[in-house]
Order: sequence, then structure tokens, then C-alpha cells
Amino acid sequence: LEAIEINKNLTINIQNITEIQEITDCYYKSYYYKNNIGKIPIDKLKEEFSILIQHPIFSKKMNFTNLISEIFYELTFANFHHVNREYNLERNFLKKVIEIYENNSNYCFENPLDYVSIYMRLINLSKKEAKEIFYEKLNHLRSFESYIDIQKDVVKERIFILTHQAEIEFLLTHKMYKESEKVFKNIEENDLKFMYSIEPYYQMSLHYLLATILCINGDFKNGLKYINT
Repeated sequence: LEAIEINKNLTINIQNITEIQEITDCYYKSYYYKNNIGKIPIDKLKEEFSILIQHPIFSKKMNFTNLISEIFYELTFANFHHVNREYNLERNFLKKVIEIYENNSNYCFENPLDYVSIYMRLINLSKKEAKEIFYEKLNHLRSFESYIDIQKDVVKERIFILTHQAEIEFLLTHKMYKESEKVFKNIEENDLKFMYSIEPYYQMSLHYLLATILCINGDFKNGLKYINT
């Protein structure tokens, strides 16, 4: 009887592993579609994504066996709405992912860079909202300290770079040029360096934004230095 029970559990475990594999595969494809906006025709992306989202795993009520699957499941929908430019719906699913992280402090502690990445997507979606809403989210991420010591410096640098980039974009979008100067001075005072691995996209974007602030204020000479960098 014990052997029969063990064998039943084996079947359940195999089903769980298959489910995890399917969710993960769908998420990776969704992430690929999201990151290829502008590289692949949008109509083709939407068509392929609409096929992906019809996978049977999305048509049944899920009882998740692990947090990663739950996160990937919600992020797949967030990516779907991003591709379809349904940003309010994308925001709803990103909030669900943030709740998963914040309700599971150990997981958040062990995966801080993932949390930062998802929260930055929420911040970027808030750039056209009221100043109070935007800065509430920005300051929330800046106060984040749930990370393993071994990742401390990496996480802090990542938060500094990404939040300041988002802040400058917000201020320039809303033509708050004086406020953008203050952010520029804050970055200068902190002696901006890229000590740890971060995508060149962010390095280039931040330098470009700093050049924009200088050029808006007529300092083309120093603006050119950031463009050359």
C-alpha cells in the first residue's frame, strides 16, 4: 500500500514538473515578444502572442506549486498586454507580481534584482501620471533594502541608476527643467560610475538624458561630453 501511494505521488510530481515547464516556456516566449517590439512587425507579434495565450494552461484555474511559476504566469499576461499596448491591464498584472514578492519576504530577499526590475516597469508606466503618484512609487523602490549582503552594492547601484533615469524622463516629459537640474547635480555629487554589470542600454540612456538636461540649459559643450561618452 505504501508503494502504491508513493507511485501516486510520483505521478503528481511529474504533472507538477510538466506544468512548471509549460508555464516557464510560455513566459520565455512572452518575454521574447515583448523585447522585440520595434524589431518584429507589431501585427506579427500580436498574432503570435494571441496563439501563445490560447495555451491550455491559461484556461484553467491554477494551483501553483512554486512561486516562480506563479510569477511567470502573471508576467506572461503582463507582457501580453504590453505588446497590445493595454498599459492599464499590464499595470494590474505587474501589481500582482509585486504583491507575490512582498508577501514572500524570503523570496524577495533572495531575488532582489528581479523585484527591482518588475517595480521599475511599474514606475515607467507611471511617468504620465500625477507627480505625487510617480514619486510615491519612486521613493518606495529607493527605500528597498531587502537583499542579501553579497548583492548589496549591485542592487543599490541598479536602483540608483534606474530610478534617476526614470526621474529625469518624468521631469523632461512634464517640462520641469529646473527640477531636472537638481537631479543632474545629485548624480554628479554621487560621482556616477558603472561598477557592476548593467546593460549598455541603461548606461547610454542615462548619459543621453544628462546631455539633454545640459543642452536644454544652453551648456552644449558639457552636453557634448556626455554624448561622446
